[in-house]
Amino acid sequence: MVNAVTGSGTDPRVPATFTNVTRPERRSEVSTRELIEDRIAQIERQVEDRTSKASVQAKPVNRGVSFELKPEINMIQTLVFDRKGGDVIREIPSNERIQFVEQFRKQLSKYVGRQVDLQA
Repeated sequence: MVNAVTGSGTDPRVPATFTNVTRPERRSEVSTRELIEDRIAQIERQVEDRTSKASVQAKPVNRGVSFELKPEINMIQTLVFDRKGGDVIREIPSNERIQFVEQFRKQLSKYVGRQVDLQA
């Protein structure tokens, strides 16, 4: 066995488990971007699948279900609507809650941004 440090024979001071350790490869920006795009596509497929299943289940009561991705706050809003009139019956979470989260995140980002600027 070759010593990882010296490149020569076995060194009794270095445990055998450490002699075969290799450095992890760094991911390039392209591969990270591809991973993110693949994950987004996977989530979109899941949302479409769940939308179709929910619509089938809601059909007997003349209700429809749709999902809206809110990327600015990383949330999905579910809308239950009447198939005949198209009126929205329920929003989960409500628009008020989504607006609250948006405002909260804006205020938080301003505060965090100030803290970073003060430390620099």
